Amino acid sequence: MKAKHTNRVVVIPKKNVGFTTTERKLAELCDKTFLKLWTYTSLYNDEGFKKNKKGNELCDLFVYFNNTVLIFSDKEIKYNENKNQHSKDGLSVAWTRWKRRAVDSSIRQIEGAETWVKTHYDRIYFNENCQDKFPFINESNIDKLKIYRIAIANGCPHSLSLGTSIEDFIINDTRDRKGNYIHVFNAQTIEILTKELSTVKEFVQYLERKEIFANSEYFTNFTKISELDLLATYLLSPSETRGNDFYYSEVDFKIESYTELINANDYKYGKKAERPSIIFDQMINHISVQLMAGKIIDTGYEKFEDNQKIIEVLCNFDRLGRRELSKNFIDKFKETKGRMISSRSASFSGEHSNYPDIAIFAIVIFPKAVCKNMNKAEYKDERMAIAQAYATHYQTQHGVNKDIVVIAFDNISEVSILWDTNYENFIKKVYDKGFSLAYRAGNSITEEDLNSFLMMQQKWGILKSSPIRNYGGRVHQFFEP
Repeated sequence: MKAKHTNRVVVIPKKNVGFTTTERKLAELCDKTFLKLWTYTSLYNDEGFKKNKKGNELCDLFVYFNNTVLIFSDKEIKYNENKNQHSKDGLSVAWTRWKRRAVDSSIRQIEGAETWVKTHYDRIYFNENCQDKFPFINESNIDKLKIYRIAIANGCPHSLSLGTSIEDFIINDTRDRKGNYIHVFNAQTIEILTKELSTVKEFVQYLERKEIFANSEYFTNFTKISELDLLATYLLSPSETRGNDFYYSEVDFKIESYTELINANDYKYGKKAERPSIIFDQMINHISVQLMAGKIIDTGYEKFEDNQKIIEVLCNFDRLGRRELSKNFIDKFKETKGRMISSRSASFSGEHSNYPDIAIFAIVIFPKAVCKNMNKAEYKDERMAIAQAYATHYQTQHGVNKDIVVIAFDNISEVSILWDTNYENFIKKVYDKGFSLAYRAGNSITEEDLNSFLMMQQKWGILKSSPIRNYGGRVHQFFEP
């Protein structure tokens, strides 16, 4: 399938699923965390294409999101425990050979991929026939890219640890020739990381904070430390007023235990409280899959790049934000009866807020039943006009400098208590009736927008008195009810 660039859509070609079992598993994990729209197994460059009639694999997995790039190299190398003799430095031959093939070779692959991206970004392709160009990196953003480098090293039968000790199974400060930090995980660790840091925002933030931690040389205080204990330390922030981070400058900083964390009651309660957030996840995934397939999404935008921006804004809401937004989502449907026109918005802010202060999200229920004389096409146009009117109102109320996304739905006829547990069924019923998405960047309200809002307000009697919900306090990920 050829990538199509038209005024309306970009159709992403059929994606590679990975050549090995570990590559396929890695791609599956990253699809959930970073979305299929931005996760690609086996991109290619055209080096050597003239000679071999096929391109060379760039890396095992490549993620692009909002000027952020994650380069993965995935190796499955057999560990020969029969080579248990030790060299002068105290390391076994088995470990030295495995690390050289599983870790060091990954570093070289990552370094080569990064060099190609920076110097030949216009020569990256979806498939080895080098016909369908990768569209996300171009001259407008090449100098803005933030790159993270990740080696997935499999085959070692023992857990890998970080630290300064010179012994088997310890990954010392790992860098490429330019001094860039390389994150080294195995399959089990990356699976847990993508489960605990289950949005692109949270995963990337962890990598960023860990690199700062490593560059501060604080790791030199530890002879041996597991990645999962480091994760637990990051999640269990010692500060009551700040988000996840490594607060190593604070006097009470210590390395936490991941095993103790996941067995704690407040951790279990927190995970239970996260379940409704699948509603928000499903919404983002639904939109991104439609966009990848080149289907026309009711956003009012024709260009692929504009529609992609909507998904980027939605993905900036982390798990906590998605949890609260999803609760508002289902509550709004429960309380909206029959032909009521109803809405709810949320903006997270405040001095001690752990939510992103970057955007406003609003849900609008605009039943087709109120549009008695309209056909489906006319109702769809009116629903978009309503969504735009609400965007103007809520952006004005919450902050004109913030981006806003408004999603407008038809109502669904039945209300079921099963919605409190069967979230997938609930959201499917909602999406089956269609929706409109309105997006507006901050500081972009025009006089025309204000006049359109007043016209829709008068026509439908909307927003004459509408409460504004603003979450200003700290809401914790882990808590006891």
